[in-house]
Amino acid sequence: MMELDWNPIRDHAGRLGFADAVDATVAPSLKRAARALVDGSNGMRGPAGRAALLSLCLALFGCPNGANEGGEPDATTYCWRGEADVEPRGEVELGTGREEFESLEGDLPELEIEQGTQGGFHFIVNARMEGLDPGHVDADRAEQPQTLATAYWQGEQVSVRDCPFSEPYVEADGSFVIRAGRRLVLERDISTNLYGEEVELHLEVVDKEYGYASDEVLVRAVEEE
Repeated sequence: MMELDWNPIRDHAGRLGFADAVDATVAPSLKRAARALVDGSNGMRGPAGRAALLSLCLALFGCPNGANEGGEPDATTYCWRGEADVEPRGEVELGTGREEFESLEGDLPELEIEQGTQGGFHFIVNARMEGLDPGHVDADRAEQPQTLATAYWQGEQVSVRDCPFSEPYVEADGSFVIRAGRRLVLERDISTNLYGEEVELHLEVVDKEYGYASDEVLVRAVEEE
């Protein structure tokens, strides 16, 4: 069984000023700690909570990139290649679709906010690429493209995930798409305020050679039918 090194979590938490809170929540149970970071218990809401969740992501998945100028791993560049020198290349399209890619067409397409089984809220997003390395199902995580989706409302980020996912794109109709739609999880305390509102969705993709492409779509958030 893989042993989890909690030191990276506490180190990043210490820089943010809430190492004691992480000590109190992480040690008893990974599941309870992750839930605390996501739902904002122990006072870790908003940016602090997202930063702690990023630290947890780094410790769990070993996001394999970068360091700051002093040689010490940085919570953002360590995980996300997009903070490095990237080369604009190819094209990506942000869409939706749980089983297959669906374009978000029109000037202001509607996108449902779905409710999860544990009471959270999310969009389903999907992605399509051309002109970037799609990765391969048998390749290591470091060889896969990184995909990062975020949501903004009134200029503020309202999605909770700050760590990209690394997985291959598969060929479909002359381009490459992710194999299944992904949940773009929203801040629980404001999710229902988004019904009927315009929400800006961002998509960024970086391949193993640091080729980079992005897309933005403005949608109207609607309640799930």
